[in-house]
Amino acid sequence: MQALNHKLLCDLRLMWSQALTIALVVGSGVAGFVYQGVGARH
Repeated sequence: MQALNHKLLCDLRLMWSQALTIALVVGSGVAGFVYQGVGARH
């Protein structure tokens, strides 16, 4: 049972870092898109 809990925590930590990385990539893409849109108007 201890090993199962340890594996679960390790997997959760890995998934959290992947989710954070994906969120940063998507956020930077959206920010670049918005910046281009604002720059095109002026």
